[in-house]
Amino acid sequence: MVGGVYIANLRPLTDYFDIQSPTFTNLIVVMIAVILIFSLRFYINHLNKKNLYEVINLEQLASYQLWIRPESTKHFFLVLSNFLIFLVFSVLGFVAFIELPNVLILFFSMLILLFVTFINFMTVKEGNTTVKFKGDKEAS
Repeated sequence: MVGGVYIANLRPLTDYFDIQSPTFTNLIVVMIAVILIFSLRFYINHLNKKNLYEVINLEQLASYQLWIRPESTKHFFLVLSNFLIFLVFSVLGFVAFIELPNVLILFFSMLILLFVTFINFMTVKEGNTTVKFKGDKEAS
């Protein structure tokens, strides 16, 4: 009951974030937002790779393809369900922004999409992980 009172009081505040723009413009804004999120993800990935190369020169090491098995099926389905749920919320948020242009909807949809791009960090837990080499040859 108390939560409903707070949400009712937030409604006039969210009206300040409404913008008047045609649907096509909103679609372009969503495409730019998605491109920005993926650009940020690739930039962070590049920085991480650069930091790794400062510690280890990977060109001097042999490379192999590995099969990394999930810790358990429960962990696999947890990661998969998190990915799908947040991806659906992100897509629904962007569709909602196209239909009801509100900057808060766009902002939170972008945050959720950014989280979706970082879900891969949940796939392999820190610590000991059992791996299987995929063939005896070096990977190219």
